[in-house]
Amino acid sequence: MLHASSRTVLAVLLAMYCATPARAGEDDPARSVTLPADDAAHDNQAIEWWYYTAHLHTCDGKRYGVQLVFFQFPLDAEHLGSATTFAVTDLNGAEPQFAQESLSQPVGFPATPGSIDLRLATDTRLLSASGRNGHDHLQAELSGYAIDLELDSQKPPALHGDDGIVSFPSGDDHYYSRTRMAVRGTLKVRGEPLQVTGVAWFDHQYGAQPAVSWTWFSVQLSSREELMVYHWFTPAGDRSSTLASFVSRGGKTRNLQADQVALTQLDTWLSPTTNIAYGKRWRIRIAAEELDLTITSRLPGSELLPPGQLPYIEADSDVSGTRKGKPVHGYAFAEQVFQPDQ
Repeated sequence: MLHASSRTVLAVLLAMYCATPARAGEDDPARSVTLPADDAAHDNQAIEWWYYTAHLHTCDGKRYGVQLVFFQFPLDAEHLGSATTFAVTDLNGAEPQFAQESLSQPVGFPATPGSIDLRLATDTRLLSASGRNGHDHLQAELSGYAIDLELDSQKPPALHGDDGIVSFPSGDDHYYSRTRMAVRGTLKVRGEPLQVTGVAWFDHQYGAQPAVSWTWFSVQLSSREELMVYHWFTPAGDRSSTLASFVSRGGKTRNLQADQVALTQLDTWLSPTTNIAYGKRWRIRIAAEELDLTITSRLPGSELLPPGQLPYIEADSDVSGTRKGKPVHGYAFAEQVFQPDQ
């Protein structure tokens, strides 16, 4: 939920954000999310990001996980910066591969009314997302991989919290998701173009950003239901809470209370590089939805190590369990980041 390289830009550049003067209008944020108007970039937020994750398939059964994230943040009281990360999980060869590329620039994204209009480029790399109202086009490339994908939302947007407003200790944050987007297009693997289909998840968040560690899941079930769970901690570890939303087959979003969600970390993976013990398997139980799920990382070593930033995992995961007593399965992304003192 809440991630210059991925959702983790929140933790990674935390000190800079907390010290950055507020931009004009930040003290009086809009108390609602209006779509598609709010798909566009906002120039008065402490932090903003657009976050795509996708589970892709080829016709011969190969699977790939893709993450493409764009960030915008204040460099100072007058100027914006932006950043992006593209990562691919590839378990189809003799050796698992987790590849990532990050770019940044000292300017923000254009605030194109009602549209997603995001682009960073160098002489050799292009990372971009464009679209409107849940119909998006993604392009990105890194060494060995490239995507050219069309995404089409299958459900209404899910507004998390109070009609899209989530309150944190540091202030209010705007947060909505498109939880099931059909994907079609091309994935290049070491120069070979592969036709792919699949399912994607889109997050857009902007506003005040808490200084936190967290575990976050985007879950897409075979029952055509979706679940978002975000469990966060304050920097000192003295405060924590859980934000969760369940989306029905018909697209109705039910926002869950923290005490309705039971999250247990079952197994860990110890990074040999950072000595951080990340989760690699979790259990989520929601009695009110008769939901009992186990989420298992397909590649526990999916740790990103951006230069000068905090490490974190972004794990393409499998889901199994029960829904109303019947077997269910699906896909998820599991994200985990820890502040150094936790």
